[in-house]
Amino acid sequence: MTVLDHANLFNKLPHPIIITVRDGHLCVSLAAVDRCHCRPEGSARWILCKHQKGFGNRGIFGLGNDGLYTTGDDSSILLTAPVYMRLIGFWDDDISWANWTHIMDTFLTLRDGGDR
Repeated sequence: MTVLDHANLFNKLPHPIIITVRDGHLCVSLAAVDRCHCRPEGSARWILCKHQKGFGNRGIFGLGNDGLYTTGDDSSILLTAPVYMRLIGFWDDDISWANWTHIMDTFLTLRDGGDR
């Protein structure tokens, strides 16, 4: 998928989320995730910290020198689309399901050459 394809994934979500570009990747901040999903501030960071081993560092920008998600504010830690999808998988709510379904449908349509 191209950066433009990723932009379309984020821009056309049923519940839009603010995106930014980092090192050629479209990303969302932890703060934007919390706002989009109507979650209390720090909810996305809590999921990352609780499941840090599973998330690793790939696709996450703005980590501290120690590789932990505990430094910096939630606006400075950015997640790529695949990491965002893994993160919202922990939340069983309408917004998460709507955004996850849209991203998967769009990805599969692009992968299959528009046959969906």
